[in-house]
Amino acid sequence: MRKALLIFSLIPSLAFSSGQKAPPASISFHLESGEGAGAKMVREVETVVGKKWFSNSPFVSNGNVASFAPFPAKDGTSFGVVFQVDGLTAKRLEALTGTNINKLVMPVVNGQPTHVFRIDESIKDGQLVVWSGVTEREIKAYDFHFPRIGQSKEEWEKNVKKLKKELKEAEKQRKRLEKD
Repeated sequence: MRKALLIFSLIPSLAFSSGQKAPPASISFHLESGEGAGAKMVREVETVVGKKWFSNSPFVSNGNVASFAPFPAKDGTSFGVVFQVDGLTAKRLEALTGTNINKLVMPVVNGQPTHVFRIDESIKDGQLVVWSGVTEREIKAYDFHFPRIGQSKEEWEKNVKKLKKELKEAEKQRKRLEKD
């Protein structure tokens, strides 16, 4: 995979969510903006390079994701995830990143911001990366919503049925244990 982005470990300390509970497998990417864009349009986030403003409206979210691929993060405690966007979104992403070189991007996983990264060139492969901060539980939730990169729709649907069956069995077992 091409390295289209230069990563900066800029750990935000303020929550990006607005008090609303995110779906169990939400992902969104928010572009750095200016303070002058208006209080309802942007949100201030503290990073290790100081306060930055990010758009409240994501430029990519769940509806744009075609597939994903998790990988162990360098921190050794969490995962990173590559998100492949759909064809139309990939074209928009290329244009958007090409006109916003050197701006920061804030990935938000289930309402929580993760490490921001800087756009160093136009993203031509349609892939956005969350470098760390994703839990195994979140990856399992993503498995219900998106196929893995390279997985056929049929394989994914079969896998989802299997996962649902396993969850149902685990719930039955939990209830049996509660009775005892």
